Amino acid sequence: FFFLLRKMDALPSTASVLISPEGVRVILLGTAHVSRKSVDDARQVVNLVKPNILFLELCESRKSMLSVNLDVTHQSRPVTYQDMQRVLASGSGVSGLVQLALASFTQNIANQLRLECPPGAEFAAAAQASSQYRSLVVLGDRGLRVTLERMWHALSWRERLRMAYSLLFEDLGDLTEEDLERMKQSDMITQLILEMSEQMPSLLEPLLRERDRYMAYGLRECCRSLHAGELNLQRLQQQQQH
Repeated sequence: FFFLLRKMDALPSTASVLISPEGVRVILLGTAHVSRKSVDDARQVVNLVKPNILFLELCESRKSMLSVNLDVTHQSRPVTYQDMQRVLASGSGVSGLVQLALASFTQNIANQLRLECPPGAEFAAAAQASSQYRSLVVLGDRGLRVTLERMWHALSWRERLRMAYSLLFEDLGDLTEEDLERMKQSDMITQLILEMSEQMPSLLEPLLRERDRYMAYGLRECCRSLHAGELNLQRLQQQQQH
């Protein structure tokens, strides 16, 4: 009991401890996707807790983030016309173009932030640390393509035009040093969504609230399955989709 309390006291300040109805202990870690400290926090939590399950805010289409080189300073390249041609040729349609526009916008901000690590590097750090404990890694977020398509259909035509203009043409030069430091200390993507939703309220439901419900259900099923002694990943993904 006292050992457990000491271990919980050693967790980062952004970590929360929850107990499921089955008695399964869940550690939730809040991170900023552009922060070296978040990378260290993720590694620290995994080494302290030695989790049975590592539940990440990632989907299969972003699985490559788990293999990024954490020792390389991140440098974002601009999105090119060839990138747009490649997206159109792939047949991914509107979701691909929206994803490319979002990537262009976040890369511009990432360059101004002068990042010391790739965005989302805390996922790779946690997964790499968990491998020595044979933790089961669960990619619990909804598919990116589904989310972007639902977002696009939720927007009015006026909101779509406003969003396209904001992502592709608005100047980021008016960001102050205070703005940059604030972004380094929080989740940059969520912060951008919240700011954009002030002019495009329809963004909140598909980009944040639906995904939160999706991941909450997945996490709840992980707790139930862990308590029962088995976890069927295929069944979990099917249930989440419904």
